[in-house]
Amino acid sequence: MPFRLLVVPLLAAALLAPAAALGGRADDLPEPYKRWLDEVEILMSRQERRAFLELEKDYQRDAFIRRFWEARNPKPGTRPNLFKERYYQRRTEALAEFDTLLDDRARIWILHGEPGDIFETDCALLLWPIQIWYYRYSETLGGELRLVFYQPGGGGPFRLWRPGEGTEVLIAMRLADSPFGELVRRYCSSLVYEEIEAFLERLAEYMREGALGPVRAERPPRILDPEWLRTFHAFSTDVASDAAPLTAELELRFPRRDRQRVVVLGELRVPAAEARAAALGDREAFNFQLTGEVLRDDELFESFRYRFDLPLRGDVPETLSLAFERLLRPGSYQLVLKLEDLYGPGVLRLEHPLQVPALTAGAVSPAAVEGVESAPEEEAVPAAVALASEGIDLVTGKARFTAAVTGSEVRKVRFLLDGRPLLTKTRPPFSVELDLGSLPARRRVRVVALDAAGAEVATDEVVVNPGEHVFDVRLVEPRPGSTHRGTVRARAAVQLPEGARLDRLHFYLGETRVATLFQEPFVHTLDLPDDGLAFVRAVGELEDGHTAEDLVVFNTPLAPEEVEVRLVEVFASVVGPSGRLLDDLGRDDFRVLENGVEQELLRFERLENLPIFAGLLLDTSASMAESLDQVRAAALGFFRETVRPRDRAAVITFSEEPRLAARFTSDLDTLAGALAGIRAESSTALYDSVMFGLYYFRGVEGQRALVVLSDGEDRRSETSFEELLRFARASGVTLYAIGLSGGRVGRGKLTRMAEETGGRAFFPRSPEELPGIYAAIQADLRSRYLLAYQSSHGGSDTGYRAIDVLVARPGAEVRALTGYFPR
Repeated sequence: MPFRLLVVPLLAAALLAPAAALGGRADDLPEPYKRWLDEVEILMSRQERRAFLELEKDYQRDAFIRRFWEARNPKPGTRPNLFKERYYQRRTEALAEFDTLLDDRARIWILHGEPGDIFETDCALLLWPIQIWYYRYSETLGGELRLVFYQPGGGGPFRLWRPGEGTEVLIAMRLADSPFGELVRRYCSSLVYEEIEAFLERLAEYMREGALGPVRAERPPRILDPEWLRTFHAFSTDVASDAAPLTAELELRFPRRDRQRVVVLGELRVPAAEARAAALGDREAFNFQLTGEVLRDDELFESFRYRFDLPLRGDVPETLSLAFERLLRPGSYQLVLKLEDLYGPGVLRLEHPLQVPALTAGAVSPAAVEGVESAPEEEAVPAAVALASEGIDLVTGKARFTAAVTGSEVRKVRFLLDGRPLLTKTRPPFSVELDLGSLPARRRVRVVALDAAGAEVATDEVVVNPGEHVFDVRLVEPRPGSTHRGTVRARAAVQLPEGARLDRLHFYLGETRVATLFQEPFVHTLDLPDDGLAFVRAVGELEDGHTAEDLVVFNTPLAPEEVEVRLVEVFASVVGPSGRLLDDLGRDDFRVLENGVEQELLRFERLENLPIFAGLLLDTSASMAESLDQVRAAALGFFRETVRPRDRAAVITFSEEPRLAARFTSDLDTLAGALAGIRAESSTALYDSVMFGLYYFRGVEGQRALVVLSDGEDRRSETSFEELLRFARASGVTLYAIGLSGGRVGRGKLTRMAEETGGRAFFPRSPEELPGIYAAIQADLRSRYLLAYQSSHGGSDTGYRAIDVLVARPGAEVRALTGYFPR
């Protein structure tokens, strides 16, 4: 039996922390935090300042400061934090230059850096001393910046001039009623006059813009993670003093090691009589949220949050079990927990010492109780395996993978490709050479370390050719086809697209959500119903609303390699006899055949609002020079009409080779900037560039479309047309081809590429027709249907599978994928 560290009833009423004050004073802070508030005053919003002053514990303040800087880090999660370093460097420079931060010039220096040019007046006693600062480019504002500072009274700090003040505040000597510009022309040098004249022109522009120029210059840089403060509050363990008490019993166990860390398994047992069940549709469930903090040496080591959904099945149990899991290295910690009944008034808060013992590999040792450590045991090397390869991106053909293995209990090492066992080795070197095929495809290589009894003791996995945009949720446990009774441990691994943030991950048992986790480790123990076929689903959500999921079926009579749950997704648009897109069809109007065998539709959806990922592949070879301006304008119009907040678009240009001009984004300014920078030159590598464009979609889920615009045939690609066509079929990306010119052979190939991927080919007589073509593509993308099925051919047949989509409308034409290669 696992060693029980603590089992003790806990009463919230006795353990409630004092409620944080609704506000606080900076003067009441310890000196280091008071000094930090002064240092970041020009960066901090009022909401951030108020939140910081409400904190009562130093470890909370330290965590706040770390998150404050991380929310502004241009490369989150990396060290050093370039924004923080630059901020303090500029602050030091400004203090050296101006001796005080009360001078507005110092504040602008900190926000925008040293100006490119500074002009100063020499107008005797006519004007107060004036400086005009000129920035050719401000990173904060994304463009040119010109600012005016003046020194009222001729001494002391300079002030930033604001258009709303009028030019009168700049005049020291009142001379008749002459206009400001006339006075400057008469009494100042010609150089100053030229700069003042430019300033007056800018002044008029400021007035037209509503005086936003200097006002925008004073604003702090945009927070890259604007939701950070809400997230920080969500992880708080503070409890209001008037909260109703909730009783629970806590148990902590240390069942095993996980490499160099120990699994800390916690369980809170709540009397069901003290909780409140809520009706959710046609079912009832108890719902709790657990927020935790782990402190080490009086500093916040980690925060975590779980949501538990406990559906009622028959009689209500006396006790509700809430399990959570953390991975910690051996040592002394402080555990802080807050448990909330989401549909009742009860709240529990507790603090307790946590002594994590050093366990031997594969064994459970007695742990410390109340800080007294047990006799040490002989330390064994834990079983571990790490997989390395010669590269994971754009890998084709034969590639070697090597597993580094430690642990005396390991007897065998097994290699798997896409879940299928390939080779088992009993002695080093533990390496294998795998044939990944002639085209870059996403493959999973897994290595499993086995003990003498054949039990799995360690595992590792790499994804080959993952692509930049992969949002992947993968269930590591349980394994497909395995057998479990009573409970099952679900463990998920998450891979995020570049720059994306995970909001939460849900675990489902069958169709019922049972837990929500907000950070790693994504592990939860599920209580199983009666014996029978079951499945676990893990669903991840990004902050922008995009989702990814994985599903594992277990307790099935089939062997693991026979369990296939991946759905084949077919996007289809239907055109009526009149040429109008049909958008009123239902599930029963469609039939899908794979290799001539009708398939059962498991999912049917009309896709008006599904996010679109659209790539625009533009030919910029020398022959495009005359039409490039029209091409650019039409493409920008396409983006303006097509890209909605949840959509993404990218720009790829090509001549002799492809170039990614703009990554997937919904920002029209970024897309416009990419289009503005293109120019025509060199020859045409069409097939290589289309291959690059299709590969760029690797990892993107949902509606994917690549629009290829070219005025000629391929001239210098290394990829053959047949290789490209095979890759296009396997990619699942819809191709739309626009040929501005070209011969019959070139047009035929563009047409074939488009039609076999479910798209269309257009051959306009002139660039003036491009806006209409883009409108047709946009309408096509917004009028498609999603048809998803599980292939009846199973996972053994890896050859090409032809797809036929039939619709029960006389004279209707279907545009859809014509076939695929199973992954």
